[in-house]
Amino acid sequence: MAPTMMSLSSSSMSARPVAPRPAPLARCPPARAPAARVFTPVVGACGAANSWVCMASTEASASTSSAEAGAVNDAPIADYAIIEVGGSQKIVSEGRFYTTNNLKLEPGTEVKFERVLAARNGDDFYFGQPYLEKATVHATILSEERGPKVITFKMLPKKHYRKKTGSRAKLTKFLVTKIEFPTGAGRTLFDLFDEE
Repeated sequence: MAPTMMSLSSSSMSARPVAPRPAPLARCPPARAPAARVFTPVVGACGAANSWVCMASTEASASTSSAEAGAVNDAPIADYAIIEVGGSQKIVSEGRFYTTNNLKLEPGTEVKFERVLAARNGDDFYFGQPYLEKATVHATILSEERGPKVITFKMLPKKHYRKKTGSRAKLTKFLVTKIEFPTGAGRTLFDLFDEE
């Protein structure tokens, strides 16, 4: 039988049982430091390294020494374009896939996005007013998907009215195959002010 703790009350000098204290809650393990990330180039269809992918830290630990663990990635930023698609703007680069609102196209369809707001090609940066001329983004539709369920709950207090509905948005996944950049030197915002 477990021993009971006794407490003396000041008003009545009699002993009464007291419940034992609960065991302390287990503490969470200490948070680990985030794993080191290594970015490696992915070769595109043209043979140039035009996209950067983060590889797992387990692969990085085998290939890097302890002296290189604190090194900074000095690799160039991948070329990209900012396009307007499905009622929103997306920053896209070659060889990557993206999800947007439903475009009502069959999988496998080749698409050409001509609403390019800005583009970066090497050290040149192009931006449109509002769109770039002679700049297009070629893509292939991969699949039709559905987004996460969004719950709508309506109620009227004191009227016994409850209505719960759910909906999932239709989405389209596309793969960017090629970005056609405008020719000539890029411009900066300062060039616009010089023209005025």
